[in-house]
Amino acid sequence: ADRRGRGYELEPDSLQEGGGMGQAIDFQSLGLTEAIDMALAIKEVAADRYSDLACQLELHGTEGAASVFWEMVRWEEEHSEMLWRRRQQADDETPRRRWLDVPIDLDVSELDSVRPFMPPHDALRIVIACETRIWEFYDRVLANIKNEEVIGLFRELRWDENEHRQQLECELSALPPERFSAAEFADEPTPH
Repeated sequence: ADRRGRGYELEPDSLQEGGGMGQAIDFQSLGLTEAIDMALAIKEVAADRYSDLACQLELHGTEGAASVFWEMVRWEEEHSEMLWRRRQQADDETPRRRWLDVPIDLDVSELDSVRPFMPPHDALRIVIACETRIWEFYDRVLANIKNEEVIGLFRELRWDENEHRQQLECELSALPPERFSAAEFADEPTPH
């Protein structure tokens, strides 16, 4: 089942910015339900990207690095479930606002460095960079929010992202020293 439509009608009339319309988001007027929908979109995009990376790595027999990304998929899905419950408690009558473009660029440049034979060290560094980018987003927009419930939600989400970062940094420091770099095993492109 697709997480995006769970119990909420996705109406074309509700496609707004972050809905790909190129308009700036008015964070000052953002309500709790809209903020939850935004947070859900961010979680869903992150989970999808992590899942894609895990699948790519598994195809190349790089299970250690893939497991890092699968763990992140699990985290993002757990947090999405929490956000769904919170949305239902807040207002389950409002159609879900579908954010076609999440208001944060999750295309961290490190994602381009995912390669076959990648060690878990590199996968953790990529995930830390992604989680940092999400933390920075929540930290930056908090200054523009007026709604107390949204401020509380975004502070909580910012705290969660910081906790993820710290946990991932601990996991990275607990790994044995790297034996090789994925770049050492990556073939250079050949002209056809």
